[in-house]
Amino acid sequence: MTLTRCFIALELPQPVQKHLGGIITRLKDAQADVKWADSQNAHLTIRFLGEISPERLKRARESLLQQNGKLRTIVCRTGQAGAFPNWNRPQVI
Repeated sequence: MTLTRCFIALELPQPVQKHLGGIITRLKDAQADVKWADSQNAHLTIRFLGEISPERLKRARESLLQQNGKLRTIVCRTGQAGAFPNWNRPQVI
């Protein structure tokens, strides 16, 4: 069975993507040894589901679609950058 690496995430507004693009450009200029993703792929991960089966993926998708219009708006503001799992071994910034 083929498993899919899956997470639930929110897209970021265009101004935030643009700002992140500027940060990424500055960090690239510092020649850090990092694999960079395009800022247009940046997102806010709500929950990481891991490697899941097609059936579980289908159930998760259906469950999320049922929530359409039922959730309140999320208001966030950006602040300092963080690193996961930590700044000593960053895998995600």
